[in-house]
Amino acid sequence: MKQRVVITGIGICSALGNDIESYWAALLAGQSGVKPLPDLAPYKDPVVGGATPDLPLLASHRRQPDRMISLAHHAVEQAITMAKGLPQDTAVLWGTGYTTISTIEACYENWFTNGKVRADTVPACMPAAVLPHLCTVFDLHGPSTLISATCASGLQAIGIAADLIRAGVIEIAVAGASDAPLTKGMYAAWKPLRVLASDLSDPGRACRPFSANRNGLVLAEGAGAFVLESLEHAQARNAPILAEIVASAATTASGSIVAPDLEHQTLTLTKALARAQISIHDVDYINAHATGTKLGDAAEAATIKAVFGTQAKHVPISAIKGATGHAMGASSALEAIATILALRDQVLPPTINWQAGDPDCDLDFVVEGARKQAINLAVKESFGFGGSNAVLVLRRWV
Repeated sequence: MKQRVVITGIGICSALGNDIESYWAALLAGQSGVKPLPDLAPYKDPVVGGATPDLPLLASHRRQPDRMISLAHHAVEQAITMAKGLPQDTAVLWGTGYTTISTIEACYENWFTNGKVRADTVPACMPAAVLPHLCTVFDLHGPSTLISATCASGLQAIGIAADLIRAGVIEIAVAGASDAPLTKGMYAAWKPLRVLASDLSDPGRACRPFSANRNGLVLAEGAGAFVLESLEHAQARNAPILAEIVASAATTASGSIVAPDLEHQTLTLTKALARAQISIHDVDYINAHATGTKLGDAAEAATIKAVFGTQAKHVPISAIKGATGHAMGASSALEAIATILALRDQVLPPTINWQAGDPDCDLDFVVEGARKQAINLAVKESFGFGGSNAVLVLRRWV
């Protein structure tokens, strides 16, 4: 018999705040955390991004870990506290799209400038360095693994953890993702792709998901952490239950590493609904991936129309990267938290900075501000570079 999977703890670091309620209040108020970042400009061009508020230093560490690891630490700490602690056999499945990029850049800078590198450079730069940190600090000794699936990393980590619990392989897991790409090197690398927002006159309005005047994405950093466990395990230890993970699905498209693939995005959404054993009429809300690019947003709207048909215009859709920026592999984790909170409070976060006029993006994007609405089943989508697609179906817990 398959186990039911529930979420008993969440934690966040984001441009809108480093705790759940601050993040949620700012999101519902239609605020944006995107601000000028003059210290990161690799050229003379202005740079904006979704930087998180200052994180407290980790007192137990003589040398502070990479920014990506620090973000993960603070988010996981919140999730564990909310879940009322964790047993030692808890598994850890963590996602990241860009690994310990600031440490790697510092390594090369020190080498080319001084001819020296830190003695601990190799372990500090490992993609999986976040895992021993989390397992050691929080005394977690179950299986651990790193999931790197570009923008879908967080959602895939959650989905895989849920599948392992559902199959009875593990009982409880910490899952989520963190990324910290706000570095000079990353901005220099992203610039030639021509997908970054070009109109930076008003940083808070630079990213405009599904809008007729959208012109690109805004880089951000962040982390989203979740405690997942079987329903039986959660009830036995009297843990708070926030939502149920009904099903997930993931696919990988072949072809362009940057262009969206409508066929596989549609397949992923269709598979998730089938695994959840629900119809399109059962879905009350969609939290979109929408990065604010011309091609990506149009393809996601087309995906929803292909799966939902005429019902597509009747399903409210939020896209929150205008508020948070695009936190790469962590973005889907931040957005999954927003979806859980929408189910908890029965209120939908708005899609800010939207302007009508694109015939390809003519759905209900909750543009009037936060909307009170009864919802029971919600879908979270993530469609990333390299064709990494993931969809999560969540149910309100009553």
